Amino acid sequence: MNVLIVDNEIVQVENLRIGLSSRGYHVLQALSGHEALNLIENDANQIDLVITDYAMPGINGMELLRNIRLRHGNLPVILMTAYGERDIILDALRHQCNGFIDKPFTLEGLLHEIYRIKIPSRQNMSPVPPEKAHRFCRSFYWQHQATGNRHLT
Repeated sequence: MNVLIVDNEIVQVENLRIGLSSRGYHVLQALSGHEALNLIENDANQIDLVITDYAMPGINGMELLRNIRLRHGNLPVILMTAYGERDIILDALRHQCNGFIDKPFTLEGLLHEIYRIKIPSRQNMSPVPPEKAHRFCRSFYWQHQATGNRHLT
């Protein structure tokens, strides 16, 4: 599987590249939303999953998600954030984000999230309709809090 990692922190990108590569993933990397969009435009059929940070200068993770949805429909996206706030999750769900992971997280936590969203095929994924996003956000938020997985360390 080809995974695009997007984060403006080079150490984070390198750590994820090393970890995912050790598990058999082919990793592409981008240090900005602009760079990610260029890679996706040039290699859209070669990228199976985008893992992006939320807080980046220029095009942030949410804007990147919006652009991906407009141009590449069902390309799966996982949003990494240190700000597990309900409003961010709600906005991401409105834009059909496939998964979330709170920083800090372990490689195993990320692999679990990748596995969870890759179970349905890209063609069969059904996005969350905007009118239902609030309910899904609430459910996700409380499930996350109840299981103690706010920070997967």
